[in-house]
Amino acid sequence: MSAIERIEITKPKSGTNTGTVIFLHGSGGTGQSVKEWIDMLRENETFSHLKILYPTASMRPYTPLKGEISNVWFDRLQISPNCTEHLESLNPMCEELKKLIDQEVKEGIPLNRIVIDSTQQLSSKKKLSQNDVLLEVMNDFKNDVFTIKEVEKLVKEWKT
Repeated sequence: MSAIERIEITKPKSGTNTGTVIFLHGSGGTGQSVKEWIDMLRENETFSHLKILYPTASMRPYTPLKGEISNVWFDRLQISPNCTEHLESLNPMCEELKKLIDQEVKEGIPLNRIVIDSTQQLSSKKKLSQNDVLLEVMNDFKNDVFTIKEVEKLVKEWKT
């Protein structure tokens, strides 16, 4: 079973894609609902040079909901930061996301211009500008991936 059910896509307004953002929905959500939410936040602002992907996780039993079927990226034994990862469902999801990234690279997007983010953090904000959304996305990648200087450089590059 594929970890991804379908993908909503927002193509760059300029027609030239120089980077890709992949937004993952939270437990029980869909790519379509995230796209609608991001579109509402952006209002008239556009990412003229970015392609945005909004994949939807496949339906699977979700242990925290007593096995109820839900759109989730992977199962959890419980909702706790101390809980062991459920690798049997986590690994296939990672492989599917790797395929998405590989496809973007195959289409000419450099790996350092592809970002994956979860909208669970974004949903706590009331009104975000295009730059706020980008900074929130990059925030997840500052920890253990990039130095702050590298993140600042990436954000500067993404704005041009």
